[in-house]
Amino acid sequence: MDEVTRDLAPGSVDVRLRGLDPEFVVSSPRTLLPPGPADGKDGGTARINFRLPAHLKTRVEEAATAEGLSVNVWLVRAVTTALEPAARDR
Repeated sequence: MDEVTRDLAPGSVDVRLRGLDPEFVVSSPRTLLPPGPADGKDGGTARINFRLPAHLKTRVEEAATAEGLSVNVWLVRAVTTALEPAARDR
C-alpha cells in the first residue's frame, strides 16, 4: 500500500476491511481536502489523535463511504463546515 500511495502522491489509498472483504478507497488530490484554510495553505496540516464512541465511528464510516470519501476527508469537511459560522462571526 505504501508503494501505491507513493505513486499516487499527493493522493492516497485507504484499505478498509469489512469482515474478510478488503475495500480500496483511492482519494485524488482534488478530493483530499475542501478548498479554503483546511487545504494546508495556512500552515500545512497537523495530526491529532481523535477518539469517539464506537457507534459514532460506524456512522462516520458509513457517511464517508456513501460520499465516496475517506474518513479523514469526511471529518475535515465536517469540521470545516462546523467552524465556518464561527469564522464569519469574528
